[in-house]
Amino acid sequence: VREVFDLPAGGLTLKGQVGDIAVAPKRSLTEGSYKTLTYIAMGLPTVAYDTRAQREILGPLGVYAPLGDVKALAQRIAELAVKPDGRRVLSARLRELAERHHSWLRSAEYLETIYAQVKARRSAAVGAPRSQLDTGTGEE
Repeated sequence: VREVFDLPAGGLTLKGQVGDIAVAPKRSLTEGSYKTLTYIAMGLPTVAYDTRAQREILGPLGVYAPLGDVKALAQRIAELAVKPDGRRVLSARLRELAERHHSWLRSAEYLETIYAQVKARRSAAVGAPRSQLDTGTGEE
């Protein structure tokens, strides 16, 4: 097992792919998982604890173990380790998932859509009573 990332002051850099399986044993229920996005961008089948954040990223392509169950996590890794053909198929599907749903371009398109919706709502609200304009920011 080797760590494949370096976190210098300038941000995350990839040292290189050194394995066939990624393991993302993040236990937090309130945080996302940037490393998981990196793993799928590399097309690495990913074993993770079953949390909402991991399911949002990996969907049905994740290999999950119950949260905190180290034995189950090890078992999922072992199951993937003996299935090279399955890993190759999963790898291609994960890479496609990363390109289709988690790319910088897709993220920018998503943000532009949200900004356009907010702008349209504010434009539609022009002339509406103050109570309809309140955005909770204290600015108007």
